[in-house]
Amino acid sequence: APYASQDKSSHVSQMIRANYSYDSRYLFTATVRRDGYSAFGSDRKYGVFPSIAFGWNITNESFISGTSFNEVVNNLKFRVSWGENGNEAISPYSSLPNLRSLDYLSNDHSPLFGFYPSRLASAILGWETTTSTNFGVDFGLLDDRITGSFDYYLTNTSDLLLSRSIPPINGASEILENIGQTKGNGID
Repeated sequence: APYASQDKSSHVSQMIRANYSYDSRYLFTATVRRDGYSAFGSDRKYGVFPSIAFGWNITNESFISGTSFNEVVNNLKFRVSWGENGNEAISPYSSLPNLRSLDYLSNDHSPLFGFYPSRLASAILGWETTTSTNFGVDFGLLDDRITGSFDYYLTNTSDLLLSRSIPPINGASEILENIGQTKGNGID
């Protein structure tokens, strides 16, 4: 039997960003992003994800420029940032209820067609959120013939979209929920 399907989803995003630089020494960036995804439940279709970042170009400071240190290290910038990011780890219609067919026999043994719930609705299904903090150093040596950066980061992802087992008396044996969490850190 031929089978066809079509999925449709919608995204909407808004973002505002502010940048400020004082004397190419002190740098500041703030961003707020609002994202919406049609596949999420009616109560959590939208997520707001802020971030901020600070930078300090120490080689542009008067106590560094023109010194012997500045002849070897021509670029040295310290950075720190914090922000949140959303992830939509589900397919369209995942927050809606679903039925599956179940054929059965009547008392007189004639075939009947029926349906049973295979997925329950979830109005609170929403964004996975990753919160990251980063500490970094950028450097340039010998007129930028040698450049590089070091970063230390911490990440925490919450509200991971995972299936949770439920009693089958509800008609389905699992439901998709925002229940997982991971943490990580590392050096780049």
